[in-house]
Amino acid sequence: MSTFHPAPKRALYFRVETTGTALTADERGVREAAFAKAAEAFSRVLILVATLLGAAAIFAGAVVGIHFIGAGLIIGGVEAR
Repeated sequence: MSTFHPAPKRALYFRVETTGTALTADERGVREAAFAKAAEAFSRVLILVATLLGAAAIFAGAVVGIHFIGAGLIIGGVEAR
């Protein structure tokens, strides 16, 4: 999944300032909002892909003629983490 749609890296949004000045509350709020937006987009894609792959595994398990392979695909599709 990360090959096509990588997860947002927190370090890119919250870089350590080398000048010694701390971030203001407004700057931190803007960075947190940007990170939350990127994380939400990644989560949406992750859920969509995982759901589709899980449903495909369940369907493939129901169609496969070899029973133990079919059962493994069905159980693996239902309990995918």
